[in-house]
Amino acid sequence: MRFRSVIGAASLCAGMALTIPASGETAVAVHPARGVLVLDDTAYRLDGASLPQPDALCQTNSDTWRCGEAAWTALQNRLTSGRIDCRPLVSLSASTSTMDSLQAECTLNGDSLNAWLVRYGWALADDSPAAPFQEEEAQAQQEALGIWRNGFLPPRKWRAAASSECNVCSARHESILRSKETRQQPSANGDADWVSVGSSDRLMQYQRLGTHNWTQWREAILLLEAQIYEPSRQDTPETLERIICNERGISLAAVEGQRLAGFCLGAPLENFAHVRGPAEDPARGSNTALYAADTLVDAHYRGRGIGRELKVRQIEAACSEGFKSVCGRNRVGLANAMWQLNTSLGARAVHIIEKDYQDGIEPDICIYYHIAVSAA
Repeated sequence: MRFRSVIGAASLCAGMALTIPASGETAVAVHPARGVLVLDDTAYRLDGASLPQPDALCQTNSDTWRCGEAAWTALQNRLTSGRIDCRPLVSLSASTSTMDSLQAECTLNGDSLNAWLVRYGWALADDSPAAPFQEEEAQAQQEALGIWRNGFLPPRKWRAAASSECNVCSARHESILRSKETRQQPSANGDADWVSVGSSDRLMQYQRLGTHNWTQWREAILLLEAQIYEPSRQDTPETLERIICNERGISLAAVEGQRLAGFCLGAPLENFAHVRGPAEDPARGSNTALYAADTLVDAHYRGRGIGRELKVRQIEAACSEGFKSVCGRNRVGLANAMWQLNTSLGARAVHIIEKDYQDGIEPDICIYYHIAVSAA
């Protein structure tokens, strides 16, 4: 069995928000279409527990049923049984005005609502080495609860099985699929390093960075870092060279003509043991996680989707080259736009790091995240 979103399908809950009084406490509003709970005017996403889209259908051996509607109804019914509290994984004192919602651990009468949804089969745990609720998901699958009835197969597995191409467009990665569909074919010059995007008068090219062209782009990369990053986030030339020239690294440049428009840099997590976040990550040592060290776009080129395109290409390359997850850090406040981009591509906060930069700029908070990309 699998679930799929059906465009235009009728649903009792897909297009509306339901406000539920939680046993005399502050009412909580459920917004299935947005995938959030709203409590005290703050929108929360349940960290580590992914419910199907509200209009999703699950296909069994004999029929199709509205598993998305059933999952959100189960959540709504559960919320009527007690006091709901949500603990954001990002400080509410940080600048959250540009964030659509906050990832959070929510409790009902003191018990984890996130874990309950996974345990009873109404949500999926994330597919990454550090993901919580994997034991709860295994129990729900074993007992065929919720959407696991009749041999349910998660999208991350059946999509991969249905295609020989490494595919990261799971239910959490629809934006990657949309970006991929809008691309043009590789340029006619046959250079495998380059792919052209855009009209003939505004040509943007994407190139894999490595030992063969580090010298060519070295000064432009250093200049862009100096222009955009505050000193505490700038890397030394030696660090940048180690990342870009790493044999398993995945670094890309966006170029228009001879001008560097942006870049994203990444290398295996094992190379960042000195960095908070990677240093505590249980995935370090497994050689299955790519650490996304930097993503920058020249101010002149912003608003054209270049940052998203770079991240999408890096994630797809990570998938095809055997990584199970992409991880990274975003500074709260200064990198809110980057955090929004990463969450739209499936990022889940796994660690909140405080007092890391110590440069006098507040808030001094960093989000360490994982994006599951495994197609296996």
